[in-house]
Amino acid sequence: NVFELKFKQLWHWSYLCSCALGISKGKKILIFPWISSTECSVQSYRINKLFEYAQQNELIVVIPTDSIETLKSNTVYNMKYNIYE
Repeated sequence: NVFELKFKQLWHWSYLCSCALGISKGKKILIFPWISSTECSVQSYRINKLFEYAQQNELIVVIPTDSIETLKSNTVYNMKYNIYE
């Protein structure tokens, strides 16, 4: 249960919660801070779900990272969502 975790154990939810706040305020472009390859691997499931939602709702998601291969292999990837090196 997420409510039983210590505050410092919730760090991985911060990105998703920040995006949820932006979406609730009608934002169409969501920009993440720099995410390392390790963090990208940890967040890959959440990022994938966010990309699926973005695709369905015509949102733009920008994720600066050095982990291009992790994003390509673990996220929705089509012509609408280009990953630039």
